Amino acid sequence: MKFSAIMITSIIVIALIPISSYIQSQNEWATYNVVSGKQGNYFVSNSNYNVSVNVNVPSYVSGGYLIISINPLATSNPSSPSKGQFWFIRQSPSQSYSLTNEGKTIIFRSPQPGVYNLTALFSLPINLTETVSNGITIYMNFSGNIITAQYIKPNNQSLDVGDLTALVVDQKLLTYQSTLSSLSNSWLKEDSTFRQNYGAVYSNLVSQANSLASKGLYDQALDTLSALSNIISSLPAPPSYTLQYSLIIALGVIIIAMGGLVIFLLRRTAQASQMREVLSKVSQELSGLEVIVSKYDKSVAEKLNQIKRRISEVI
Repeated sequence: MKFSAIMITSIIVIALIPISSYIQSQNEWATYNVVSGKQGNYFVSNSNYNVSVNVNVPSYVSGGYLIISINPLATSNPSSPSKGQFWFIRQSPSQSYSLTNEGKTIIFRSPQPGVYNLTALFSLPINLTETVSNGITIYMNFSGNIITAQYIKPNNQSLDVGDLTALVVDQKLLTYQSTLSSLSNSWLKEDSTFRQNYGAVYSNLVSQANSLASKGLYDQALDTLSALSNIISSLPAPPSYTLQYSLIIALGVIIIAMGGLVIFLLRRTAQASQMREVLSKVSQELSGLEVIVSKYDKSVAEKLNQIKRRISEVI
């Protein structure tokens, strides 16, 4: 029994495009219904599954073997009524069967025509989608057969009669998609002026996160989104033009006031001690204003710093 398994390391998750939960063969006797375990449109590793399997054996079949197998990498489902048991027969025209491959393969000898209804209980292990290299966890999609059904004719010719082929993703991929979507929605709710001023910060960090995710480095990608979220929440609202002009006018008033205060200080040396105290307080207020203005206009902030230095020289 051969299983095809393609490990996809280049994972495109940006657009959140729905992925079909499984693909079923066209030439099939077997049909599958995932009763439990699937999350949305995905199979997810480190999850337990209950799959109903129906095989309709045609009337022309005589002799041979009907072989139904669960992927050999699967493990037992903890919720199984019988510990370690994978297959449960609900209906079968044939009573002669055997189990191999640690119970993951069920073989019906000389299957009789009719409907075979079985339940497969299994788990998809975490190592289907995770690997550790040099201490770094890399998350990968797994695409391959979860359950296969074959009919072996009396002449030993093999016929595939319906496979359950699934895309299995890691929970970290779903967490990344959810986090990115939430962050995107929060960003779109911000004021258009805010987005215009800080758009480069947002797009650059999202691009960096997506680049990491495409390489399977979801831990690092999530850290990047977390940092971006913290940065966005701490960024000040950009000033309106009215506020900008107000800052410039206030700066002009401060400059004029400082000039007059210095002249006054020079003329009233008897009150020098009192003036030094006043200037010290003004210098402190200028420091606070400089921090705010520097977020919007470096040149204006530099002018404030120059004034503050001049005051320090006087006092």
